[in-house]
Amino acid sequence: MITIKIVVSIEDYMLPCLTKQLLGFECLGCGSQRALSLLIHGEFISAFKMYPAIYTLIPLFLVIGATTQYLQLTWLHFFLLGFVHKMQL
Repeated sequence: MITIKIVVSIEDYMLPCLTKQLLGFECLGCGSQRALSLLIHGEFISAFKMYPAIYTLIPLFLVIGATTQYLQLTWLHFFLLGFVHKMQL
């Protein structure tokens, strides 16, 4: 019996950094996808070394998600309301 093993990795589906490709330097988000992948694989120290802000972004996105769910808003509404509120100050 012949078995075929297909290995698909999340790295195969990562988006390339447009800033790095066009301008030649890394943007503030470079490394975030790889850090998230490392977190999923349980490599917490490597994830921090790849992108230290990952540990602050995860709770931030959880709070934003919970707020939008509680207020029954979409992400677009959430950011538009934030900008409108800032403009009114």
